[in-house]
Amino acid sequence: MKNVSIRIEDDLMSMLSEISVRPTVSVQTAIEVLLYLRRATLHELKGKFCREEISALVDSFERLVPTWRIMCNPIVLATQTEDAEKYRHSASSNGADPLVLIEKIKQLTSAQASILQLELWAFWNRDDATKPDLEVLIKSLS
Repeated sequence: MKNVSIRIEDDLMSMLSEISVRPTVSVQTAIEVLLYLRRATLHELKGKFCREEISALVDSFERLVPTWRIMCNPIVLATQTEDAEKYRHSASSNGADPLVLIEKIKQLTSAQASILQLELWAFWNRDDATKPDLEVLIKSLS
């Protein structure tokens, strides 16, 4: 087991205190829930997007940080994808149909939209020393 120290904003700690009055227990519980939710949701996402759509999402998400408080709303991700197509042709330049991709995004559950954005963010931010491997992400989602 490793010890980790983090600073948590007051509003987050307030929410975590709904789980347990002991901060360590509440943080540990929240992390475990996220871990298992991520695993289950990645399984649900598998096969929802084709290779071209995943590439388009990767391109549209470069240099973006999800707005953590609203990332559970699939419409936010759909709007961001629409803007990426409008201004950078992120979907069409990757061979994806932007209208089909946007419709698929709108059909995602809150957990699916959140975890998809988390995976896209992690793809670009996982390791500064190496270039992200698109094939690994495609394999995990398709």
